[in-house]
Amino acid sequence: MSPIFPPKKSSALVDNPGMPPSLAVRITLPYSDISGVVRAWALKADKLLCYEHTGEVTKKDHVHLLMIRVSCDPERLKQIARELLRECGSGNDFWSFKKKTKKHGVVSEENSSRYITYMSKGQYDPKYNKGYDPEYVEELKKQWQQKTIEISRDANIVNAFEERVYQYWLEDHDRELEFKPGTTVFKPDMGNRVAKLARSWAFATNDRIWNVRTATDAKMVCLTYCMRYDIDIPKEIKLW
Repeated sequence: MSPIFPPKKSSALVDNPGMPPSLAVRITLPYSDISGVVRAWALKADKLLCYEHTGEVTKKDHVHLLMIRVSCDPERLKQIARELLRECGSGNDFWSFKKKTKKHGVVSEENSSRYITYMSKGQYDPKYNKGYDPEYVEELKKQWQQKTIEISRDANIVNAFEERVYQYWLEDHDRELEFKPGTTVFKPDMGNRVAKLARSWAFATNDRIWNVRTATDAKMVCLTYCMRYDIDIPKEIKLW
């Protein structure tokens, strides 16, 4: 008698012990160096996608692979790589083989879309594709959302003070001051002027109330501005 209910899909968050493992792999080499290894590894997996990331935070070209249902363990994959590469590194800095990550969960067919979107980063196309519909891969690429970096309160305050310095120059307080984009209107020995402007600016932006926060803001923007532009830090700032 056939079952009334169809078999349940395996969860993307739970390993299925009856299935060959799937892997998320990273290798710190450009694709041009590793292409032969990728082709050899593709014979060991039901599906495989390989993306190359250039530069980025590490400043090192590297590849990411999604390997679905791999017929051998990572040690055998490493052995294949060593046989094909002239120079092969070792350790986590060179390569990693993971069945699960904190960010994307268990590596599986059901969960593969998360990995594909991440590997594409919204800009990369696969260097090697075994088993995936190109239109499906392209659609996942479009789903990438760059994480928005929130600017801190301190950074916003310093940027606002930079704008105040520019307005100070526009007010033409002193004909000897000269503005050039990316530089400062103040000379190295004008730290006292920066301090005075920082105090008056902080006082005005804090509802003309001088309290601990006002003093902190004034001191922070003064020190930051002087250090950014190699201006002598005024001694009086210690008294604030």
